[in-house]
Amino acid sequence: MAMTYTTQIVDEILVVQSEGQDGSLKEVEDFNLSILSEAKKSGCKKVLSDERQLTYNLSLAETFLLGEMVAKKLHFIQAVALVVASNQEEIALFWENVTVNRHVHSRVFLDFDEAIKWLKSINT
Repeated sequence: MAMTYTTQIVDEILVVQSEGQDGSLKEVEDFNLSILSEAKKSGCKKVLSDERQLTYNLSLAETFLLGEMVAKKLHFIQAVALVVASNQEEIALFWENVTVNRHVHSRVFLDFDEAIKWLKSINT
């Protein structure tokens, strides 16, 4: 199943609910660019991506490239939180490391409420 998502704004945070599985680096890049476009349109500087229903299929090298691409495009986003399933945590933490090393305020969580709490604690 291809990746699909819905969005809503909660307390000035763009909350993205994703499901499906990634098929290629290009598909995931397009997916991320769509979410960033939505954040820019809505004026949200914080993004929470709930990816607990999303299956990652990218290789480690592709995840690195994705992290680099996202870091270059996030200049208007203040913070990004990913909520992932425990079986996806290791690769998500690698993505977090790539983006943090490129000065992106990002963090991976297993708990949705903790992610919201973290985003709300960041001053805009």
